[in-house]
Amino acid sequence: TYPTKRIVVGGRKMYFYDYNEPKDHHLADENACLNILYNEVFFIFITVHPKCVKTWDACTGKLSNVFRDLTKGELTCASLDNRLRKLFIGDNLGKVFTIDVKNGAKMKKFVRHSEDTSSLVYWEKGNKRRLISASWDGTLRIHDDSTADYKIENIRYEMNQHKEACNNLSLKIGRDNNNDFLASAADDHNVIITNLTSLRTEHTFNKHDAEVKVAIFLNPYDVLVSCDLSGKIYFYCVGGPMSIRNLKLYSTGNACLSETQNKEDFAVNALAFNSEEGLLYA
Repeated sequence: TYPTKRIVVGGRKMYFYDYNEPKDHHLADENACLNILYNEVFFIFITVHPKCVKTWDACTGKLSNVFRDLTKGELTCASLDNRLRKLFIGDNLGKVFTIDVKNGAKMKKFVRHSEDTSSLVYWEKGNKRRLISASWDGTLRIHDDSTADYKIENIRYEMNQHKEACNNLSLKIGRDNNNDFLASAADDHNVIITNLTSLRTEHTFNKHDAEVKVAIFLNPYDVLVSCDLSGKIYFYCVGGPMSIRNLKLYSTGNACLSETQNKEDFAVNALAFNSEEGLLYA
């Protein structure tokens, strides 16, 4: 941008720091936006980019904070805790750590993966506080988040159900005292449902013919939706009577107009569900 933004620090020596702002002010950042999270406690939006985390005032839309140099690698995923005070972050070096949402201060480290951390979800049940991470090394790890100490926390459990990179996690909280479930989507074309109480595999959905990039539960309904790189979208029943549990309900393609104005199925990399309106965004 012009003129150049510069910060000058003076003492016995003078230091000049150039401050680079996005050239296009209609963009949140010059790099890709990997995650967008809404924090209703502080009334802010959180955007996660490869090199930084930004918070935005939800009332005015103005930038509130920029947290840079959080890790030597590039950020890949993020998730908030249930109290919306902590932001858990993963990077392409396999690291997993947490920062304070208000000031960006690092709070805790977790045992790292051998490859990129691809997805994070926070799970709290009674006095159990757990962070679940997935990685391109195919592993899923359940980390302990019960203490407030700044140290590398122990792994409560590690799962190696997938043969290839795991891309996405989704959590389903059971009604009343029922079991909670975790869905994991991977490049091995499978979506695996894990019972978080018994830590056993409940079911494996293997209908996809391409890498599955995202799978989400349509909470509060007993429905799971999964999408792959070929543009196929599958709906499964994951509750109710045994006669219909794990049954494929419906399948369709993510049909869009191509550059040649022909309808084609395009890859789906993200999903969001609005339970109030009953709308699924792909």
